Formats: sequence, C-alpha cells, structure tokens
Amino acid sequence: MAKLEYSFEDYNTDDVLKIHLNLILVAAYLAKYFIIIIFLPILSKIPRVGEAVTLAMPYVTEYVENYPNLIFLLVSLPAVIVIAAMFRRAPKTKSPFLRKSWAKTRELLFISAIADIILITLYLIIGIKTFNEMYLIYLYLDAMVILYLWKSKRTRDVIAEFPEYKSQ
Repeated sequence: MAKLEYSFEDYNTDDVLKIHLNLILVAAYLAKYFIIIIFLPILSKIPRVGEAVTLAMPYVTEYVENYPNLIFLLVSLPAVIVIAAMFRRAPKTKSPFLRKSWAKTRELLFISAIADIILITLYLIIGIKTFNEMYLIYLYLDAMVILYLWKSKRTRDVIAEFPEYKSQ
C-alpha cells in the first residue's frame, strides 16, 4: 500500500497543497526592504494601525533618506512578485505572468537571497556600510533561506501546483 506523503488537511479547497508558513515567512523576509521602504510609510497613514507604526517611522525615514539603501528595493522585487502570486493562487487567476511567476518561485526567491548577500557584501567592501550585528544576521538568514529552498521537498511540491483556470 502506497504511503500518502501529505494529509488531507495539507490541501486547500482547490485541491492543491496549501502554502505553508515557512514559505510565507521566507517570502516576507526577502521582501523586507519593500516592507520597510514602501509598506510601512503607507501603513503609518491608516488610523489605528498608524499609531503602532509611528514609533518606527523615524528609523524608516532615516533609512529611506540614505539613498544607497533604495537599491535594496531591487533585491526585494522578486520576493514581492512571489507574494503577489501567493495571494492570487486560485482558479480564478487568469494572469499568465502570475502563473509563470509561481512556477518560478524557487528561482525568484533564490535570486532575491543571493542578490541580498551580494549587495550587502559589496556595500561592506566599498565602505558604504559598516559591518555590524544586523548585517551578520541578514547574511546568516539569507544563507539559511538558500539552504531551505534548496532542500525543502514540501516547497517544491507546493510550487509545482497552481489551480487550473476556471472562469466564474
């Protein structure tokens, strides 16, 4: 008798594997620059939510005003594309771009993590940034993300599935 690799709870209503928390956290981590530079300032304008974000805004403003940091938005772009595909991973999604992006999720996340390592290292070498604990943590997490993406069979299986298009 063949052993089932995943339980019935691992599938969503569209009969594809659910996106697991590890993959969501990896994509969110790799989109960190987009979240810091674009998303937090937008959240700060929303009543009630803005109150919680207001404490971080001086640090965000200081980060954004340091123009070499803006290049890090390019590092986050592949992860942002993956997050968009995550939100639209449903049968009603017609967009060939999102469907192809989802099929290339591992590659896009690899690119984002490797580009982050390269850019941080480059900034440290040419002296734009000074080495501190934060960059050590970023480099470590990027390396762990690469290892996770390389080894995780579950991630490969989730990415292999996108619900077939069904018009409403």
